[in-house]
Amino acid sequence: MRNYQLIFSLESREDLINIQNYIFEDSLNFAIADQFVIDLYQTLTSSLPSFPHKHPVHNVDVRKFIFPKHTHYTAYFKIDEEKERVVVLAITDNKQFTRYMKL
Repeated sequence: MRNYQLIFSLESREDLINIQNYIFEDSLNFAIADQFVIDLYQTLTSSLPSFPHKHPVHNVDVRKFIFPKHTHYTAYFKIDEEKERVVVLAITDNKQFTRYMKL
């Protein structure tokens, strides 16, 4: 079994920060916001490096990962076979999907 290196693009890291800020503003609880983002991050890091091809194609060479525990969130990523890495491009709430339609 191949294990890919997992890379988070600058935009995907900003997405995690924005998600954390949104959850904090909604809950007024840093612990809840932090745990939510940690859960998203850990879910990606435990699954994508080993099994990136199991996720559906979104658009040409971009795939999407729907978070099992938080199904209204999706990560978009590319697989670079030559460099044996997976690059997370964006992480979004599905209500904001239009921002990522052209990935």
